[in-house]
Amino acid sequence: MTAADRAALKAAGFRVDLSGAIIPGTDLSRTWLEKADFRKTNLTEANLGRANLIDADVALALLMGANLRGANLTRANLTGANLEGADLTDAVLMNTDLKGANLANVRGLTPEQLALAIVDETTVLPPGMKQG
Repeated sequence: MTAADRAALKAAGFRVDLSGAIIPGTDLSRTWLEKADFRKTNLTEANLGRANLIDADVALALLMGANLRGANLTRANLTGANLEGADLTDAVLMNTDLKGANLANVRGLTPEQLALAIVDETTVLPPGMKQG
């Protein structure tokens, strides 16, 4: 996706619906995806670095090995999502719903980020990390 494509998505101001899509490795970095629908989408190894995913629905999505560095996931729904091996360095997880999500072997996740997110006993946490 080019910079012009990303700018067009932001300017259009509509809700992106990619639910169920199979788009591994795609580059959505720095894209405005507020309220986007990524339910059950395969985003394995996708680049979502610095993307705006505020209020996005990413439930049950496959995000293994994805780059989410600096992404804003405020109030995003990631219930049941598989983020194994994803990079969450500097991602904003304020009120992000991670119930039932697989966070095994994620990189860059801090206790401070986790404390802002919504987790439960079904959330798979990285080794050595505990719920607040």
